[in-house]
Amino acid sequence: SFPGSIKGGLVYRGNGFPNYLQEAYIFADSVRGWIKYLKFDESGNPIDYNPSTPTMDAFPLIIGNIGELVAIEQGTDGALYYLKFDTGELMQIDYRLTPSSTNSELVLTGLNIPVSMESLSDGRILILEKGGDIQITDPIATVPTLNQYLHITDIDDSGERGLLDITLDPDFATNGFFYAVSYTHLRAH
Repeated sequence: SFPGSIKGGLVYRGNGFPNYLQEAYIFADSVRGWIKYLKFDESGNPIDYNPSTPTMDAFPLIIGNIGELVAIEQGTDGALYYLKFDTGELMQIDYRLTPSSTNSELVLTGLNIPVSMESLSDGRILILEKGGDIQITDPIATVPTLNQYLHITDIDDSGERGLLDITLDPDFATNGFFYAVSYTHLRAH
């Protein structure tokens, strides 16, 4: 048995990949170095990629070094993006016909310990950094750049502490609200 680090993903509903990825659940394991997807039949049961094995196997999307992937997001353009915690990079999955030829392309670098992201309806992406910054970028711009959207102060980001996740309010388009989750260890005295 090998260690793993499964990152929950998303149900794909875009138009940037073939139809067989519609309604597929896309997820990753950064330790084993892959991004895979699950398909489901009409009754909602998972379809086994390799029925000859005793375990349920997911379909491969990318097999190879994906780095310390921490988040996967679908852009409004139908593209799939992911964040690399270890290198501070935003990547785009470049679909090819087979998992061995499907790869990732660098969109931008310069993030400081990215942990989560959310796509906005105008195509831009909000990226949450562990230490308190929320960056914004347009991944389909000719030259994507990072711009600080907001800085949250007094974040203890030592060790396992810091901001962990960001999610948009269901009415974000009209009210601009989002929610950031922080972990702070309460020290006993």
